[in-house]
Amino acid sequence: MIYMIIIVAVIVIFIAVASEKASGKDSSVSSFNPSQRNVTPTVLREQMSGYDKASLISKLDQYNSLIVLLEDHNISYEDAVKEYDIIKSEPIKRAPGHTKGFNIEDSDEYIRVCAEKIDQLMIGYRG
Repeated sequence: MIYMIIIVAVIVIFIAVASEKASGKDSSVSSFNPSQRNVTPTVLREQMSGYDKASLISKLDQYNSLIVLLEDHNISYEDAVKEYDIIKSEPIKRAPGHTKGFNIEDSDEYIRVCAEKIDQLMIGYRG
């Protein structure tokens, strides 16, 4: 499990750095604006008692794995619907009040964008 968390963290960091370099933005300035729609945050900020980091990373990994399966047509429509329902129904744990977790607003926006991507991929899907 810890290896999966490390791999996901490295991927998120790599995407953030590549995105900033491609857009020419200064990497010292956060590029995420929660008011922007259809833009996945490249970095999830921390906050006290936000979402538990391991719980959120696990959920995001499930969403992203389903996206890859749909993009590569490696899952049937029926299985995709079942998996999507399972992912959506799993709660995200909250970090205890004395520890840092991921910012809830950032996380909810990231999940919303992933869900939109899955919804778009499933329209007219032939797996």
